[in-house]
Amino acid sequence: MWIDVERFRERFEDLKTDNHENLIGVTVLTASDCDAMAAQRIFAKIFDRFFIQFKAIPLASYSSARREFEKNADREMSWILLNCGASEDLSQWMNPENHKVYIIDSHRPIHISNIHADRVFIFDDGHAKTDYQNRSEPGRAAKARKKNRLSDSSVATLESDADDDKDSDDDADDLEDVELDGSRKRKRMSKEAEREYYRGSHYGLSAAVLAYMLADQLNVSSDAEVLWMAITGITEQFLSHKISKDMYRQELQLFQECVATRLLNKPTTVTFVDGYTAPKFNESRIIADDDYHFMLLRHWSLYDSMWHSPHVVSRLGLYNSEKGKEQLSTLLSKVGISPQHRKSAYSSLPEADQKSLRPKLEEYGRTFGLRQFTFRSFVKQQGYGFTLGAADLVYAIQALVDQPADTEAEFRKHFWAAYEALQSDSAQAVKEGIELAKAQQGALVRQAQLLMVKKGLIACSTFRAGYLGDAVDPVDLAYLLKPGVLNRMAHFLLDVKGGQGSSKGRSSKANAVKPLILAAKNTATEMWTVVGVHPDKSDGTLERNKFSVAFQLAALKTRAKGAVDGVNPAAVEIHQNSLRGFMDAVHVHLESEI
Repeated sequence: MWIDVERFRERFEDLKTDNHENLIGVTVLTASDCDAMAAQRIFAKIFDRFFIQFKAIPLASYSSARREFEKNADREMSWILLNCGASEDLSQWMNPENHKVYIIDSHRPIHISNIHADRVFIFDDGHAKTDYQNRSEPGRAAKARKKNRLSDSSVATLESDADDDKDSDDDADDLEDVELDGSRKRKRMSKEAEREYYRGSHYGLSAAVLAYMLADQLNVSSDAEVLWMAITGITEQFLSHKISKDMYRQELQLFQECVATRLLNKPTTVTFVDGYTAPKFNESRIIADDDYHFMLLRHWSLYDSMWHSPHVVSRLGLYNSEKGKEQLSTLLSKVGISPQHRKSAYSSLPEADQKSLRPKLEEYGRTFGLRQFTFRSFVKQQGYGFTLGAADLVYAIQALVDQPADTEAEFRKHFWAAYEALQSDSAQAVKEGIELAKAQQGALVRQAQLLMVKKGLIACSTFRAGYLGDAVDPVDLAYLLKPGVLNRMAHFLLDVKGGQGSSKGRSSKANAVKPLILAAKNTATEMWTVVGVHPDKSDGTLERNKFSVAFQLAALKTRAKGAVDGVNPAAVEIHQNSLRGFMDAVHVHLESEI
């Protein structure tokens, strides 16, 4: 059942009544991404305000989610699913007599059984319902237009019918045949449109932003942390290629207004009895600001930050190690960064060099193919010292949750460490995440460079594929076995391929970047982690990810030994013995879609 934005508060009041008056427990299942964790943090604030106790469970896989539902089948329960469940048939999980399920999930498409279920409530971002109706019911708008035209001419039609009743009787049978053919055609069109809707996966609005909308209706959004969590959620979507640039800019504008009206008017100084004024030591402020496309620049050296950033790697050819180092050193020389400052912490760079960096990059960067090296974002200042960008926080949280884990207990330990960093007033947990993010990005970039230099990306008619097997450094491989890290590496490689073509001025056809499958082998278990991603379009829009359907169908067709069980529909685990047949089946399916 769809819940429009205007009805968010109404549905929450039902949940609150169930909890307070009927003593129905609340359980939150949270996916292991930064957006979902930020949404959980917002719900924690809401529940605290309204005295609602809840249990939060990190979601390692859909198998673990089903187990939780089964364990509580005989108990009345309200479930909140954050960035999970929307694309699954929840009627197979829940006991409809005892369970109510509230879905706040950015994954698309929405499973049709959830749309029509009475006790499953899908919080609509304003687009999900419209997108479903436009794609699965194409005849509805046409019927409405036809009805309006008939209504406008009703008087003339009635007069004409009075004169022609006899002729109409003769043509009745013919009209019935025409209407029957039209009905069949509309049904066929509707089925085709519905198949198109479910043909690939994509993402809607951030779960944290949806949670923020609810908090706003409940007058909880004035809390600075609630706004910061919503900003964190939408930033994670942007950095992870889940939403288009236009969608990011739209949400950004909303939050810029929120920052201006709700937070910047708060006093940031304190005045003592003697009239002395000083900044509030522990006062946090959120500021809209431009951020560089250089990864973790505030916490790394300028050289290392640029070396590990796909935006720079693709345009300066840094995948070619020696030539890349020369190119980067030349650029930094032109913008006036001395060799002694290049590899020291950016925060220790002379203030004059920091201020002149952007105008000089604008002046000299074009000759290196480096354009649009900033994007609009936010930073949070805590007291006198620690300044944290929204992008920095996303990298840190994802690094903490994407640590290697052999058991579900280990996974949950990493999840709660990441959640603590997300909500912690102390900078220490975030700093640990940032250092881990550097290590993961280092592994990712090294292996991407090796694939590029060794021409290790194999091309077929519908996609490219890269394999990280026994020859990969085991320390790097341990990071890359996590679907989240492998997914980032795949996008990194797509950015490099796209940058290669644009920098060499190829024709649009030759410059086309194919979708990419990346697979990493766990040598201990002989299981391959496989992810599939599509390139961003040149205008900043995104394609639906057809690998999500292709992977599921290929696994079924080949009876592959493995698991299609994660929240990311375009990430699977396949055994070594099944991998070749699985990849062949994916290729055949995508060929049939052309």
